[in-house]
Amino acid sequence: KSMLANGSKLAFGTDFPVEKPDPFATWAAAFTRQDASGQPQGGGQPQELISREQAWWAMTGAAAYAGFAETKFGALAAGQRADFIVVDRDPMIASPTELRAIKVAETWVGGERVFGGTEHQRQRRAELVAHVGEERGLRPVELGQRLGAPPRLLVRFGGCEAAHQL
Repeated sequence: KSMLANGSKLAFGTDFPVEKPDPFATWAAAFTRQDASGQPQGGGQPQELISREQAWWAMTGAAAYAGFAETKFGALAAGQRADFIVVDRDPMIASPTELRAIKVAETWVGGERVFGGTEHQRQRRAELVAHVGEERGLRPVELGQRLGAPPRLLVRFGGCEAAHQL
C-alpha cells in the first residue's frame, strides 16, 4: 500500500517454483496478507493491505507492464491477445477461502478455446461479449473479428478489470 501511495506499480505473480503456481491463492494472499489457514490474524503488516481490485490489477495489467508487454496482454482492449480463463464462481465476491478453491471451467489462448465449455456457456458468453463490446464502442462483429473469439469477460472496478464469471 505504501508503495502504491508513493507512485510505484505493484506487479504480482505466483512465485513458482517457490510456491504452487496457483494465481487464486496468490490473489487471496495479496489482499488479505494471510495464508490459507488465515494466519497471521489480521494479516501481516495490516497497514499495508491493498484492495482485492488493486491485487487483481497487480496480477494482470501491472504484471504485463513489468514484463514490458502491456500493449500485448493484461487487459481487455483492442489489439491485445485474447488469453483468458472462465472460472466456476465470481472471484470478486468470493471469500478468500472460496477464491483459493476456484476451478477453471475453460481456458482460451489467442482467442481459441483449448479447454472446457458447453454450448450454453458459449451462447451466454457471446451475449455478454456483445454487451461489453457495445460499452467500449465496438460493434459485436468488430470485437469478435478483432479477438477471433469471445474475450475474457470483465467488469471494471475503479480502473481495475476483473474477470466476470458465468
